[in-house]
Amino acid sequence: MPDKVVILGGGGHAAVVESALRQIGCGAAAVLDDSLAPGTKIIEASVAGKISQLGEFKGEAEEVHVAIGSNEARFTLAGSARKEGFKLKTIVHPTAFVDPSARLGEGVFVAAGAFVGPRAEIGDGVIVNTHASVDHDCKIGEFSHICPGTILAGAVEVGPLTTVGAGSVVKPLVKIGANDLIGSGSVVVKNIGDNTVSFGTPAEAQKINPKPRSKEAKQLAKGMSDFAKKTLLSAAVVFIAGLALALLAINFCDRDLAMLLHELPGDRLEDAGMIGQISLLCKKPYVTMVVAVFFIFFTFVKPLKEWFEKLGFFLISMGVCGIVSSLTKELFRRARPGQLFKEAAHYGFFFFDQTKNAYKSFPSGHSMEIATMAAVFWFIFPKLRPVWAVAVLWMMSDRLLMEKHFLSDTIMGATLGIVIVLLVRAFLAPPVIRLVEKIPGVLWKKRS
Repeated sequence: MPDKVVILGGGGHAAVVESALRQIGCGAAAVLDDSLAPGTKIIEASVAGKISQLGEFKGEAEEVHVAIGSNEARFTLAGSARKEGFKLKTIVHPTAFVDPSARLGEGVFVAAGAFVGPRAEIGDGVIVNTHASVDHDCKIGEFSHICPGTILAGAVEVGPLTTVGAGSVVKPLVKIGANDLIGSGSVVVKNIGDNTVSFGTPAEAQKINPKPRSKEAKQLAKGMSDFAKKTLLSAAVVFIAGLALALLAINFCDRDLAMLLHELPGDRLEDAGMIGQISLLCKKPYVTMVVAVFFIFFTFVKPLKEWFEKLGFFLISMGVCGIVSSLTKELFRRARPGQLFKEAAHYGFFFFDQTKNAYKSFPSGHSMEIATMAAVFWFIFPKLRPVWAVAVLWMMSDRLLMEKHFLSDTIMGATLGIVIVLLVRAFLAPPVIRLVEKIPGVLWKKRS
């Protein structure tokens, strides 16, 4: 009688696993899946029940193979199966090549046409998928997934819970961290840290890959994302540069420039002028209201995940911008340029002085708002980046010419707007958007 294996999971990968089992003379004692009805056929095997019923099959089989693509789910279910007293079945398709000197952990799946080279080390629960190549001396961390057609050159290291997307190529000696996602078709030529989504040619860190939910899985992915490190560095550079320019302006040219502009003949600019009209647009939350309407539309009416995420990023950034603008104005209480030309001339900062209600010049709220908008659109519409840069400079010029702000106010406002967007994009927008996704009626989840 052929060996019997319980397959956990009934999706497409379970069909691949069942096929390989039959090729090596094994059978499926049962297929357990939480989303398929009992009796649903995989190939020849049928779903026998829920995964929670695994213990009922202890007498029929001693081994389990977790046939689920999600690395964390595979990790969690493998741990549960071991606690139930099952062993994890390693399956190597007969058309795959595994060098005798390579070491395979428990519960590994090596698919048809795959290659595992000399002295390679494959951790528990790893999937080396169809026609993937893992060359000599590679080390693959437990419960990772090397997707179809991927090529790992010699001595590549891949951390646990990492997915290397289909058709990717990884240069020799490169180290890829834990809980990473490498996009399909990427070319990886340099090391990548933990918890990072990377793609492209060459592959670059694009965003943070959320850490696993379970406490045990989190232990495998402790490091900070490369994207998070890159974002923090960028935000720090922008903030320090902006602060330095603002301090120079405060000490050397704010007062002189304000007095020079005050002496210009005529009214210079009014809200009826072209620049003033743009200023007026930003005085009211017109753009934000329009974006909010489209956000609701792409969330509930015509669900589209891509725009749900982009417009959500915009709304969160603008919300944070409003909070930061209000708090910083209350903190610094700086006199506006017009105070220079009144009978009791005031210039400077009156920190937390509640008697100076009109003294809210630093930083420029308009400059912060337009910089926040422009920075978000910088990422959403990259082909129009010159337009967004000009829009920020335009608004800063308007604030100076209208005698609403000093130069340092506009510099710091624009700086804070850019920093807000960088930090929101990396750290705040992803978890907030994931939380919104859980709201009943967010329909794009069913259609994408």
